[in-house]
Amino acid sequence: MWPVFTAALNSGRHDEFFAAAARDNARWWPGFFDEACKAATDLSTVERAFAVRAATGNVTAAERTCVIERLERDGQWSRAYQTWINSLPREQQRRIGFVFNGEFEFPISNVGFDWIIAPQDGVNVEAQSIQGARGRRALRIEFVRKRWSRVPVQQYLVLVPGKYRFEGRGRADGLDTWVGVQWGLYCLQREGVPGHHLASSDRFRGTSDWVEFHGDFTVAKDCPVQLLRFELANPRQDLATPDDVVTRLNVTVWFDDFRVRSLD
Repeated sequence: MWPVFTAALNSGRHDEFFAAAARDNARWWPGFFDEACKAATDLSTVERAFAVRAATGNVTAAERTCVIERLERDGQWSRAYQTWINSLPREQQRRIGFVFNGEFEFPISNVGFDWIIAPQDGVNVEAQSIQGARGRRALRIEFVRKRWSRVPVQQYLVLVPGKYRFEGRGRADGLDTWVGVQWGLYCLQREGVPGHHLASSDRFRGTSDWVEFHGDFTVAKDCPVQLLRFELANPRQDLATPDDVVTRLNVTVWFDDFRVRSLD
């Protein structure tokens, strides 16, 4: 049945029917929408149905994830960003900065332009309370004798061309590798991988108290989407450090107060 319904949605001639089903929270909606989100050729029809769901408070986490990730895969980053904003709770909509949830006071959703955590054995990423945090929580990243294999946490940004400053705070507890760790900010290539390097945090090694860092950078017109990610330190600051390197970590690091400020 769902391919038939998806074709009807694609046609754009039955918007009233699907809008009514979305508002009424029809029992068959979840199965249908999962199919439509993945298979629809006219994604604007899916967006319209999703907008009705969001407006009536019926939208689910699975629906948000599917629509936003589909838009991102199709390279529709501006539409993905607006869809993500429209589906946020009102309290969070009022507190959107260039870096979302940079104080880690909201629960991390792993959706859209929030923090995205890549689950992996031996790595724990969560917001917790700690002495020295300026709010209730800070981001805790723990490696338990884990060989570095991939980026554990990242966030997509949508900065318009201009001059900016990247700021934050961090501390390390027993980081016993000479390489160290850092946050890197890059232009995002179409393939979804980091491209041109924009800025980096300080490099964290050993044990330290809270340290503030900042760095200025410029976003060019050919850089519509950016990627902020936690990574192994790259002293050259030119190309992204390879994800698969022979480095084993056993450490806890904390971060707080991430901000990007406009300097224009």
